Amino acid sequence: MFSRDLLRSTFGYSFWANAQIIKKAALVEPAEFLEDLGVGHGSLQLTLLHTLKMEQVWLSLITTGEAEKSPLEAQGLTDSESFAIAWKPVEVGYLHYLDRAAEADFLEIVSTKDQNGIVTPIPRWRMLQHVLYHSAQHRTEAALILTHLGHSPGNLDFINY
Repeated sequence: MFSRDLLRSTFGYSFWANAQIIKKAALVEPAEFLEDLGVGHGSLQLTLLHTLKMEQVWLSLITTGEAEKSPLEAQGLTDSESFAIAWKPVEVGYLHYLDRAAEADFLEIVSTKDQNGIVTPIPRWRMLQHVLYHSAQHRTEAALILTHLGHSPGNLDFINY
């Protein structure tokens, strides 16, 4: 169903689109970065934080079957540069996984265990697909916030990647 090349390309796009958001976030005033505008998780900072933390958590689920609690907190990520730095190991983790996974690994059912100990069986391809859609939703919210603040990220279509 999912090939490594397709997943590698789609994750590459997702990371590229995240980088476009981060570039425009660098133009936002510090107070605006933290301002609750009622979109996504409120502020640009909290929307990006949620996206990054969930990408971390899902990477852990995909690779180990367990949801590690993300150590990231809002106070440590107060500008676009800090987000760019924090996102890099997450990107590397996904790309490393995709580069070494066999096609059969994507079909494997993983009995994931969340932070409350609840076990849910999920095919690995479905977890990977979820990460892409989840990040796209919150990236769209971040783009809306940026546009409201006068810094639209422009065209984020896959064809432009």
